Amino acid sequence: EGSETATLTLSALSDTFGGQLSITDATGTLSITDNDTATVSVTASVNGDEGPPTDASITVTQTAAASVDTVITLACADVTATGGGTDFTCPASVTITAGTTFTVAPIAINDDAIVEAAETFTATIGPITASDPQVTLGAPVSANLLIADDDTATVAIAAGTNGSEPGPSNVTFTVTQSAVASVDTVIPVTYGGGAASGVDYTAGPATVTVLAGTTGPVTITLPVIDDLVVEGTETLTATLGAPTSGLATLGAALASRDIADDDTATVSIAPSAGGDGAEPGADDGEFTVTMSAMSATPTTVSYTLGAGTATSATDFAALPGSVIIPANSLTAVIAVDVLDDAIVEGGETVIVNLTATTSNALITAAGNATNTI
Repeated sequence: EGSETATLTLSALSDTFGGQLSITDATGTLSITDNDTATVSVTASVNGDEGPPTDASITVTQTAAASVDTVITLACADVTATGGGTDFTCPASVTITAGTTFTVAPIAINDDAIVEAAETFTATIGPITASDPQVTLGAPVSANLLIADDDTATVAIAAGTNGSEPGPSNVTFTVTQSAVASVDTVIPVTYGGGAASGVDYTAGPATVTVLAGTTGPVTITLPVIDDLVVEGTETLTATLGAPTSGLATLGAALASRDIADDDTATVSIAPSAGGDGAEPGADDGEFTVTMSAMSATPTTVSYTLGAGTATSATDFAALPGSVIIPANSLTAVIAVDVLDDAIVEGGETVIVNLTATTSNALITAAGNATNTI
């Protein structure tokens, strides 16, 4: 406390010695000088939390009680957290009430919807703006405070548009994040399915990034390559991996789109060059089956025997009824295994009629050819 005074007042004389004594100065003042001092400092702190919102606080302690309130300025400084009502709201001052030795100053925490790491700020007291003059700042005067975050986010991929070779039109996928984050989210992407990179589509990016402060969508565009191969509709998949950077976690990881084909082919048959058969030496006959465009998969072509004059199993070995044109090839051969009998007969004919193909509706077969034995 400050210097104090005491006043002594004489009110009357009980014996005046026959009137010889009187009071000439009835009041006297005494001054009491105080020798006590005190300091204020930050002695404790409590971190805050966004969910549910829990205030941070600092405890400001005075080493001895004072006779008047002690008012101290309080200032908060951003480190990774932002004040001014964004992440926290800092009071302008703290007061230690007269006769007490401490106060707890709450610092309000604001619950935002941003996914972020724990954030920090500092709280500092001083100067003292009102108090007994013998109360001064001690140490420490600052505390580092932390705000825990309660927000989460996931990243997911969804199918966009199908692709098509006519045009061509591109395949797309979209990547979104369920909530805004304070930092970029980087996600690896791989591609698969029946379509082949560099053949059916141009390779896409190896990673996608959802920028800080956004939720996407980020569009992945895969240009379709219009080839000349008959392949039917092919599937293209995109798969996300666990984020390599950022605060989000992995949600729906797989999406699939189709690439429609615009190519067709027809299969025809003709005798091979020099393909007639003969009994002397059992020289085999041969047909060549030709497809007008290559297929990405093997093509099975079915056939039947026409009304030729040669007899199956007598003049030639029975034929299997189908032939396979390998993937990415244009031709296959039907061999006619001639049987050398002992019958005198003229030249006989073997007629093969193409009837159908399997495995791809875009490929049709028609026509016939004749081989002479």
